[in-house]
Amino acid sequence: MTLHLSIIAIAVIALSIINYSYEELTPKTLSQLYDEYKGKTIVTGEVISINDKPSENLTSYDIKTDQFLTRPEKYTLVTASAPHDTNEKDDVYPHFKVGDKVQLYLDRGSAGYALSPYSFEMDKRCSSFGPSYLDFEPPHSAPALDTIRVLDPNGNIIGIPTMNQKISLSYDVLNYSPLNETTIDMNITLNDDPNPIFHNSRQLDLKPCSGTTLTWDFVPIQMGNYSITLRQGWGTYDNKIILGNYTLTRYGFSPIQITKTDLMSPLKQFKSGIKAEDVKCNPDFILAIKLDYSAACVTESSATKLFLRGWALGFTNYEPIYFMKSNSTAQIIVKYYPNKYQGATPPDFLIPLHSWIYDTKSNYPLAFIAINATSKPNYVHTSSVTTVNYTVTAGSTKGVYWLSILDPCVLVPVAVNLDQSQLTTSSLQNPGDSRSCPPPEIQFHVVGVSNMTLKLIHDIR
Repeated sequence: MTLHLSIIAIAVIALSIINYSYEELTPKTLSQLYDEYKGKTIVTGEVISINDKPSENLTSYDIKTDQFLTRPEKYTLVTASAPHDTNEKDDVYPHFKVGDKVQLYLDRGSAGYALSPYSFEMDKRCSSFGPSYLDFEPPHSAPALDTIRVLDPNGNIIGIPTMNQKISLSYDVLNYSPLNETTIDMNITLNDDPNPIFHNSRQLDLKPCSGTTLTWDFVPIQMGNYSITLRQGWGTYDNKIILGNYTLTRYGFSPIQITKTDLMSPLKQFKSGIKAEDVKCNPDFILAIKLDYSAACVTESSATKLFLRGWALGFTNYEPIYFMKSNSTAQIIVKYYPNKYQGATPPDFLIPLHSWIYDTKSNYPLAFIAINATSKPNYVHTSSVTTVNYTVTAGSTKGVYWLSILDPCVLVPVAVNLDQSQLTTSSLQNPGDSRSCPPPEIQFHVVGVSNMTLKLIHDIR
């Protein structure tokens, strides 16, 4: 075989090599291996050919080099050998294939390079392990590589958490090891007490040199200084290399306590220029968007009644769901009125009401088999107030269906033969969200239901 390389320097070996057994081989850390081989050779590269030598009981590997981690060399190709015919139970030498990416610890004798049993295969995404990582433990004076993100329930980054309100702690974890798994431990302590008030350990199946984002939910229920320590751990690779543990990051925060005197009233917040959907409520209250698009804070227990009275258009992070039984008929009563809050009253014309039914996956109305709906009347005037009674008839099929009460974008969810615990994120994907529709030319709100139950469900989407 001829290799066409611009510059090739080759180190060749033909020498006797010691056979180790697992009993004779002591597991070592990457830093120990680096200290042992810093006067020798640690190299990374790709196996390009293999040559078995039965008469010498050796297998030689030709390695196209990527990087010398210890002494710099000019070689673009090295050849190193390892014992070939060893007892399978005691075989501690790696067996590589052509195309493998490897990190090799090489002992050099008068005849060339001998492969150390601590050499190992790497994932192709990885470049090298050590020496700068030294068991992945940076100097204690070094800053953390990354920090924990504190998120509100909507996934927005916040600066200072609020006491008694749920936060999410998010961190991007990397598995910088040759193993396919790693463990992440989170401990949260309060003030000077070393005993954690929160502990969570996760075993991750994560490919080498890849990453994922982890999130933990936490509610600070006491005032004080919270300290978060995030540690990552690995096992022993191939029973030979101890990968150890590593403190990923440390993070601290002190929550604030919001009382009724700390927050302006919803009306004052709204008048100060804060958008209605961004108004903050005291704990135990939820945010309502009123008919005039202003904001109010109400208790969750009163929200459904206020919604049916037409006092509120909706509630932030809450979805109205209409529950009915299979093989039953129910009514949803909707009141339509001129759209006064979008400027001048529009000219008087008719808007047809089609009472279309969709499911989560439908871009087109369903055939009237599992569920159907009719409206009376089946049109409304843009300049007058009209009350419409929608009659919904469900068959024996259960599921979440979407009733059109204005156009293909304005849909309400009807859950047939389901309870709240059976609702899933996918079942509540509104098919109208993917459509492009103009602003509605008339306003409306639900004012009543019959033979079904309206519940405001915390949005799980």
